[in-house]
This record gives sequence, C-alpha cells and structure tokens, in this order.
Amino acid sequence: MGHHEEGCPNSYKSYSVVFDKKSVKAKRIILDSIKDYIMPHVTGKKYAFEMWGSLTKLYQSINQNTKMVLKEKLKNTRMSKTNTITSYPTKLTRIRDDLAAVREIIDSEELVK
Repeated sequence: MGHHEEGCPNSYKSYSVVFDKKSVKAKRIILDSIKDYIMPHVTGKKYAFEMWGSLTKLYQSINQNTKMVLKEKLKNTRMSKTNTITSYPTKLTRIRDDLAAVREIIDSEELVK
C-alpha cells in the first residue's frame, strides 16, 4: 500500500544525518570565509542557514549606511581650485563605482548636477 510505519522514521533519520553533515560543512565554509571581527555575529548559531541569515542582516544594514554616506559625499563633492581637469571626474567616478558596488546605480545626469 503505502510506506511502512517503520520506514518513515528511518527516512527522516537519514535526511537528518545528511542535513546535519551539510550544515556542518557549510558552517565551516562560512567560518573560514569571514574576518575575526565578524565572528560574534555568527557565534552560537546552530545551523548554517542561521549564520547566513545573521550575515545577510548585518551586511544589508552596512550597505544601507554606506549608500547614505556615499550619496551625501557625491552631493557635497565640488570642483575646487586644487582639482585638475581630470582629478574631479575621477573623484566622481570613484564615488559612482563605490555606489554601484552596494547596488546603487547613479545616472550620468545625477553625477553632473
């Protein structure tokens, strides 16, 4: 007919063992990939997906702050007497590229406002 009752727990147990092994491997990869000062954000997490969630939340807030700082920097960037004709556009391009790195795309028109 269907599954034997005694077969279900074994299937679950087998799945659980595979999940635990993969989670341990994923945790090791995460721990090997992050800097020491980030460790407190993932310490105490039982599963890799919890570690990943913690890191995602951390970096999303960092990206939001970075976006605000860079947009303010772009808004306040002015041509000064010490800038050369090439250094000023280079400065603007660098800020634009930094914003792109945190997934904030700036139109060319916005660069020259």
